[in-house]
Amino acid sequence: MPLEWVDAMATGIKEVDDAHKELIACINRLQDAVQAGNGRREILGILDYLAFYAEQHFTHEEQCMNRYRCPAAKANRKAHGDFLLFVIRIRQSVQKDGVTWSAVMETNRELGEWFEAHIKRIDRHLRQCSAAGPFGLN
Repeated sequence: MPLEWVDAMATGIKEVDDAHKELIACINRLQDAVQAGNGRREILGILDYLAFYAEQHFTHEEQCMNRYRCPAAKANRKAHGDFLLFVIRIRQSVQKDGVTWSAVMETNRELGEWFEAHIKRIDRHLRQCSAAGPFGLN
């Protein structure tokens, strides 16, 4: 099932929200490619892009959390690290074993659950912090 952007995911920072929408689109492209039975090369390319884009976005988002003194900043950094490790692990699995049904199911479940839970549980704090103004929450 494809991920969908909902307004409850909004952080109030356009660049962060736009990046989240791009991550959703990338995860959906990965799911579509796997379900269509596309080859290892295409899947690896999407995973590479996902890791690259996520890392760039995570750096920006972490800077925003630091700028606004967001209390969720530490949990955010850890969650981002966990996400990137998962993507690397899946990439290694696809590289070694090809596209297996178990990897497909795990990837779809993990990425979807992680993304929605992360935005709703951690990134929502960024909305509160940025709304508090340039000094965030003290």
